[in-house]
Amino acid sequence: MKKRQLNETNDEAHVRSGGLSRRRCLALFGSAAALPLTAQAAPSPSQTWHGTAMGGDVSITLEGFGAAKRAELTNLAVTELNRLEDVFSLYRPASALSRLNRNGVCADAPEELMEALSFSRDLYERSGGAFDPSVQRLWEHYDAGKSDLRAALALVGFDRVNISASKIMLPTGMALTLNGIAQGIATDRVAALLRNAGARHTLINLGEFKALGPKSDGSAWQVGLRDPGAVWRVSDVVQLRGDALATSAGSGHRFRNGHHLFEPESGQSARHFNSVSVVAPNATLADGLSTALYVLPLNKAQRMISQYENVAARFTCADGDIVATDRWNDLIA
Repeated sequence: MKKRQLNETNDEAHVRSGGLSRRRCLALFGSAAALPLTAQAAPSPSQTWHGTAMGGDVSITLEGFGAAKRAELTNLAVTELNRLEDVFSLYRPASALSRLNRNGVCADAPEELMEALSFSRDLYERSGGAFDPSVQRLWEHYDAGKSDLRAALALVGFDRVNISASKIMLPTGMALTLNGIAQGIATDRVAALLRNAGARHTLINLGEFKALGPKSDGSAWQVGLRDPGAVWRVSDVVQLRGDALATSAGSGHRFRNGHHLFEPESGQSARHFNSVSVVAPNATLADGLSTALYVLPLNKAQRMISQYENVAARFTCADGDIVATDRWNDLIA
């Protein structure tokens, strides 16, 4: 496997292998290709809560609290995740997003839905339409195994969604999916709750990773990235002290003739990369950028990420080459 940086140097990133705990992809919000390392300095079970939320396995590591306080904080997080499912879930009929897709309109939309759509519009514009929440009908098309894309493609185009102060209106027949950003929003919401409760040495894993400070001993949290061609193997180790990490990979959800990361213009699954990982100050940006960059060809992805400060990216190209921004090499172990 060849590696190259965006500045065309050939420095090899240091890769540490080790045992991995396999975590299944989150059913509601999509997939992640990263998982916590367990081979080195793993936190004790008493400090880490493992559970199921949003249809998948999640974990929250809270250092610096007693057992009772940890239980209180994890219950707070689970309650918040359940509340956010009532906003973003495509599987709960009464969720705000499900009602919007069913009725074509949502008046008095919840704050989180408006936040997601506002952030999505910014990404849509910056990516030249590559990040497009209106691809839900494409997902349904591929899931049903249909061959003619024309009907589904006619219902794609986020620029046609009418968003006012608190009301959302969709063109007839269109449906939205926020799988490319809602998981990041949920991660940031939970992070804010825990931070306000005094958490300073915490790692949140809801499919996207968010660190609230370093570990209690001052060292970084280490998160291993799966090799998209061999998911049992670690291809890089990212050190987090306060940033968020998200990965998009076509292997996260496959159909008979494609995967879930679509090029909105063609309706086909994007083929430029095997995976894209992004480290950013917050999980919303990391999540959304990893999705947008995956859909773009490398040169356009490079131009897009240059618009953001304090962001790093790692691209595993379809030919096996690894391309990383300069800052990425400051984050790997």
